[in-house]
Amino acid sequence: MFKLIIISIILGLFVLSIVIPKRMRSQLAEQLSSALLKRDFIQFDQLIEKRAVRFVFDPFNVDFMKLNTALVKGDPIEIDQRFAGFDQCRLSDKQKEAVYYNAFYYYVSRKDKARVKQYGNQLLNLSICTEKLKAEIKKYYAVMIDHAYADLKQDLDLLDQLTGEEKAKAEFLISKMYENQGNERKAKEYLNRSLTHLHPNNSQS
Repeated sequence: MFKLIIISIILGLFVLSIVIPKRMRSQLAEQLSSALLKRDFIQFDQLIEKRAVRFVFDPFNVDFMKLNTALVKGDPIEIDQRFAGFDQCRLSDKQKEAVYYNAFYYYVSRKDKARVKQYGNQLLNLSICTEKLKAEIKKYYAVMIDHAYADLKQDLDLLDQLTGEEKAKAEFLISKMYENQGNERKAKEYLNRSLTHLHPNNSQS
């Protein structure tokens, strides 16, 4: 009888160790998301530093949330620090892909050639980097950094085959290629098209 009680207590503790962190994780994730949606960065910073957050979230996920918050804030100094911080961590290939992908596109937007090249190469050297992603990285680098527009006609011909986010990304690159060509009217037209396909609900309101 005593042995059965001990076993039931151990099983109960095991179940609680699964249920409590899961419930706590859900509650904390909701609170963190709510703070970000309200752009209440003070509340977010207070929540993210709670011991409970480190208890239920993997350290990488905590640091990645901090990075995304810095990106929402648009603070270039903090963003640089957050990306640099990941360079000091041991990451899995999937984690590296997430960090490098965000870094590549962020520094593309800042036209920071050195960092675009750095993170682009790190992405390309990952064993899990798909051929599709490799082509995308090389294309963005050529258009955004080298100001190329040689593929303009080809990309225009392919537009009808794309939908949603893929179409929005293609139209954004087409906009930049027109900009590189010096055609500001067409550049603005395709940028507007890109925003329409990226945020379809906004365009209907």
